[in-house]
Amino acid sequence: MITQLPEDPLSLAVEKRIGNRAGMVAPYHQLGRLCESQGRLDEAERCYTTSLAIDENLGNESGIAMTCRHLGRVAQAQRNFTGARQCYLRSLEICERLSDERTTGTLCNQLVSLAVDLRQFDEATRWLVRSVQSFERAGEAAGVEKAKAAFAAVLGVVSPTERQT
Repeated sequence: MITQLPEDPLSLAVEKRIGNRAGMVAPYHQLGRLCESQGRLDEAERCYTTSLAIDENLGNESGIAMTCRHLGRVAQAQRNFTGARQCYLRSLEICERLSDERTTGTLCNQLVSLAVDLRQFDEATRWLVRSVQSFERAGEAAGVEKAKAAFAAVLGVVSPTERQT
Protein backbone atom coordinates (compact mmCIF):
# COMPACT_ATOMS: atom_id res chain seq x y z
CA MET A 1 0.00 0.00 0.00
CA ILE A 2 1.17 3.52 -0.70
CA THR A 3 2.25 5.27 2.46
CA GLN A 4 2.75 8.69 0.92
CA LEU A 5 0.53 9.82 -1.93
CA PRO A 6 1.20 12.77 -4.21
CA GLU A 7 -2.09 14.17 -2.92
CA ASP A 8 -4.58 12.72 -0.47
CA PRO A 9 -7.98 13.83 -1.74
CA LEU A 10 -10.82 14.03 0.70
CA SER A 11 -12.70 11.23 -1.06
CA LEU A 12 -9.81 8.83 -0.51
CA ALA A 13 -9.37 9.91 3.11
CA VAL A 14 -13.08 9.30 3.78
CA GLU A 15 -13.06 5.88 2.08
CA LYS A 16 -9.97 4.87 4.08
CA ARG A 17 -11.52 6.04 7.33
CA ILE A 18 -14.71 4.06 6.85
CA GLY A 19 -12.80 1.04 5.48
CA ASN A 20 -14.53 1.04 2.10
CA ARG A 21 -11.93 -0.72 -0.07
CA ALA A 22 -14.12 -0.60 -3.17
CA GLY A 23 -14.49 3.15 -2.70
CA MET A 24 -10.70 3.57 -2.70
CA VAL A 25 -10.23 2.21 -6.21
CA ALA A 26 -11.39 5.28 -8.14
CA PRO A 27 -9.39 7.84 -6.11
CA TYR A 28 -6.19 5.78 -6.45
CA HIS A 29 -6.86 5.36 -10.16
CA GLN A 30 -7.52 9.08 -10.63
CA LEU A 31 -4.36 9.95 -8.72
CA GLY A 32 -2.53 7.62 -11.09
CA ARG A 33 -3.99 9.42 -14.09
CA LEU A 34 -3.05 12.78 -12.63
CA CYS A 35 0.53 11.69 -11.97
CA GLU A 36 0.77 10.09 -15.42
CA SER A 37 -0.43 13.27 -17.11
CA GLN A 38 2.22 15.24 -15.20
CA GLY A 39 5.00 12.82 -16.16
CA ARG A 40 5.37 11.53 -12.61
CA LEU A 41 5.46 7.96 -13.84
CA ASP A 42 6.81 6.24 -10.73
CA GLU A 43 4.04 7.80 -8.63
CA ALA A 44 1.46 6.92 -11.27
CA GLU A 45 2.65 3.34 -11.24
CA ARG A 46 2.34 3.15 -7.44
CA CYS A 47 -1.20 4.56 -7.51
CA TYR A 48 -2.30 2.24 -10.33
CA THR A 49 -0.70 -0.75 -8.62
CA THR A 50 -2.63 0.00 -5.42
CA SER A 51 -5.87 0.37 -7.41
CA LEU A 52 -5.11 -2.91 -9.20
CA ALA A 53 -4.47 -4.78 -5.94
CA ILE A 54 -7.82 -3.64 -4.55
CA ASP A 55 -9.66 -4.59 -7.75
CA GLU A 56 -7.96 -8.00 -7.76
CA ASN A 57 -8.99 -8.53 -4.14
CA LEU A 58 -12.57 -7.59 -5.02
CA GLY A 59 -12.60 -9.66 -8.24
CA ASN A 60 -13.51 -6.59 -10.32
CA GLU A 61 -12.45 -7.74 -13.78
CA SER A 62 -13.37 -4.58 -15.67
CA GLY A 63 -11.39 -2.53 -13.14
CA ILE A 64 -8.43 -4.89 -13.46
CA ALA A 65 -8.53 -4.53 -17.25
CA MET A 66 -8.71 -0.73 -17.11
CA THR A 67 -5.86 -0.43 -14.63
CA CYS A 68 -3.67 -2.92 -16.52
CA ARG A 69 -4.16 -0.80 -19.63
CA HIS A 70 -2.96 2.29 -17.75
CA LEU A 71 -0.05 0.40 -16.20
CA GLY A 72 0.88 -0.65 -19.75
CA ARG A 73 0.95 2.97 -20.87
CA VAL A 74 3.18 3.89 -17.92
CA ALA A 75 5.51 0.97 -18.62
CA GLN A 76 5.68 1.92 -22.30
CA ALA A 77 6.49 5.53 -21.41
CA GLN A 78 9.25 4.20 -19.15
CA ARG A 79 10.56 2.16 -22.12
CA ASN A 80 9.74 -1.08 -20.26
CA PHE A 81 8.35 -2.72 -23.35
CA THR A 82 8.11 -6.22 -21.88
CA GLY A 83 6.10 -4.93 -18.93
CA ALA A 84 3.90 -2.84 -21.21
CA ARG A 85 3.14 -5.84 -23.41
CA GLN A 86 2.28 -8.02 -20.41
CA CYS A 87 -0.09 -5.38 -19.05
CA TYR A 88 -1.78 -4.75 -22.41
CA LEU A 89 -2.22 -8.47 -23.09
CA ARG A 90 -3.67 -9.13 -19.63
CA SER A 91 -6.14 -6.30 -20.16
CA LEU A 92 -6.95 -7.52 -23.67
CA GLU A 93 -7.65 -11.05 -22.45
CA ILE A 94 -10.12 -9.74 -19.88
CA CYS A 95 -11.83 -7.37 -22.33
CA GLU A 96 -12.24 -10.15 -24.87
CA ARG A 97 -13.70 -12.45 -22.21
CA LEU A 98 -16.13 -9.66 -21.23
CA SER A 99 -16.97 -9.03 -24.93
CA ASP A 100 -15.92 -5.39 -24.57
CA GLU A 101 -15.20 -4.68 -28.24
CA ARG A 102 -14.66 -0.94 -27.81
CA THR A 103 -11.93 -1.37 -25.21
CA THR A 104 -10.49 -4.29 -27.16
CA GLY A 105 -10.09 -1.93 -30.13
CA THR A 106 -8.40 0.65 -27.92
CA LEU A 107 -6.02 -1.96 -26.52
CA CYS A 108 -5.17 -3.16 -30.01
CA ASN A 109 -4.28 0.45 -30.88
CA GLN A 110 -1.99 0.59 -27.86
CA LEU A 111 -0.36 -2.66 -28.97
CA VAL A 112 0.14 -1.00 -32.38
CA SER A 113 2.00 1.83 -30.69
CA LEU A 114 4.13 -0.64 -28.76
CA ALA A 115 4.93 -2.64 -31.90
CA VAL A 116 5.96 0.57 -33.69
CA ASP A 117 8.22 1.50 -30.76
CA LEU A 118 9.84 -1.93 -31.20
CA ARG A 119 9.97 -1.49 -35.00
CA GLN A 120 7.82 -4.62 -35.41
CA PHE A 121 5.74 -3.38 -38.30
CA ASP A 122 4.16 -6.68 -39.32
CA GLU A 123 2.89 -7.07 -35.76
CA ALA A 124 1.66 -3.46 -35.78
CA THR A 125 -0.33 -4.20 -38.92
CA ARG A 126 -1.92 -7.30 -37.37
CA TRP A 127 -2.97 -5.29 -34.30
CA LEU A 128 -4.38 -2.55 -36.53
CA VAL A 129 -6.55 -5.04 -38.39
CA ARG A 130 -7.83 -6.42 -35.08
CA SER A 131 -8.48 -2.90 -33.85
CA VAL A 132 -10.59 -2.01 -36.88
CA GLN A 133 -12.53 -5.27 -36.57
CA SER A 134 -13.23 -4.69 -32.88
CA PHE A 135 -14.36 -1.11 -33.43
CA GLU A 136 -16.59 -2.21 -36.31
CA ARG A 137 -18.23 -4.89 -34.16
CA ALA A 138 -18.76 -2.27 -31.44
CA GLY A 139 -20.31 0.15 -33.95
CA GLU A 140 -17.63 2.72 -33.11
CA ALA A 141 -17.09 4.68 -36.32
CA ALA A 142 -14.73 7.11 -34.57
CA GLY A 143 -12.62 4.17 -33.37
CA VAL A 144 -12.46 2.74 -36.89
CA GLU A 145 -11.25 6.10 -38.19
CA LYS A 146 -8.70 6.38 -35.39
CA ALA A 147 -7.36 2.91 -36.19
CA LYS A 148 -7.13 3.76 -39.89
CA ALA A 149 -5.28 6.98 -39.05
CA ALA A 150 -2.87 4.94 -36.91
CA PHE A 151 -2.31 2.63 -39.87
CA ALA A 152 -1.47 5.60 -42.09
CA ALA A 153 0.91 6.85 -39.40
CA VAL A 154 2.63 3.45 -39.28
CA LEU A 155 3.08 3.54 -43.04
CA GLY A 156 4.57 7.01 -42.71
CA VAL A 157 7.09 5.78 -40.12
CA VAL A 158 8.18 2.76 -42.12
CA SER A 159 10.56 3.20 -45.01
CA PRO A 160 9.83 1.22 -48.19
CA THR A 161 12.83 -1.00 -47.39
CA GLU A 162 11.47 -1.81 -43.92
CA ARG A 163 8.02 -2.60 -45.36
CA GLN A 164 9.55 -5.38 -47.45
CA THR A 165 11.33 -7.05 -44.54
